Amino acid sequence: MSEQLRGKLIVLGITGSIAAYKGAEVARRLMDLGAEVHATLTRAGERFITPLTLRTLTGQSVTVDMFDDPSEWQVEHVSLAKRAAAVVVAPATADAIAKLALGIADEFIYTVALATRAPIIIAPAMESNMLTHPATQANVKALRDRGVHFIEPEEGRLASAAVGVGRLAKPQDIAAAVAAILAPGDLGGARVIITAGPTQEPIDPVRYISNRSSGKMGYALAEAAARRSANVTLISGPTALPRPDGCEFVSVQTAQQMHDEVLRRFTRTCELVSLEFSSDFQERIRNTLDRRYDHRHRRGSGRIPHQRGGMQYAIGPEQGRATELEDDTPVRAAGCRSGGYVPREACVCFGRG
Repeated sequence: MSEQLRGKLIVLGITGSIAAYKGAEVARRLMDLGAEVHATLTRAGERFITPLTLRTLTGQSVTVDMFDDPSEWQVEHVSLAKRAAAVVVAPATADAIAKLALGIADEFIYTVALATRAPIIIAPAMESNMLTHPATQANVKALRDRGVHFIEPEEGRLASAAVGVGRLAKPQDIAAAVAAILAPGDLGGARVIITAGPTQEPIDPVRYISNRSSGKMGYALAEAAARRSANVTLISGPTALPRPDGCEFVSVQTAQQMHDEVLRRFTRTCELVSLEFSSDFQERIRNTLDRRYDHRHRRGSGRIPHQRGGMQYAIGPEQGRATELEDDTPVRAAGCRSGGYVPREACVCFGRG
């Protein structure tokens, strides 16, 4: 079992969401990583989960009403704020996010958040319409601008039975994100280039050859490397993912563009993490009924019209990127594609200064 959070005190705030019951699992997952967890409940959160449950799991007292014992509270909220390695609010409702953004301290967890200088990590959970409301998004932006970390909610069935984005992230993912955020800045300014996502090879202005790569692994690694003080450049094909914070972002479409951007930026003092799933081939179109078709409709000149005889796609291999790095560049496998084949382009290349 990993002990990434050994010796670290985590203040866990649970607010009034239907997902509050998952707060107990978040606490357990943090403890599995070695953390000492001090849980707090808002008054609304107490309607969904009891202090006894959290006290039994964590072995620590659970604060709900900060005025239960004023003499102890005067010390406790400041003491926890000073000792905390991180303050985690999970689940965080729209109300909780608004209060944190505005500095309203009418609950114990909000007083701790105001008093601490430790990282604050928020895992939202709410209905999709509440999450996407301009007021909520403005509050999220204000908190991000102050350096607050967000663990994005997932898509799925919500309390209203609707399906959308707003489900609390999985407890194990929350714990892993906390551990990553608190990881030491051991990359110390190292230059890291990460490629991610698919590429699209155009056939004509409306058609292209691509694949189902999501880019999630590359984006997650870029964010983690940035948290560890690396200077990260993320070169990405088309994805639906938000741009990670703390990274230089370069958007490309084709494998050739990916190739050019990598070679333009790569030096022997860089580390290259190549995780994109670029198209392995580029097309060369040949119409089965009219061999003169190539000359009349070159790529980019217009949409290829429908042909009764169909078309054949003559495809040739795309140019690899890692193959153009110097031959003595050490390579370690980072993963593989289907079939167990690990091409050079899907490896981690470590440059040496």
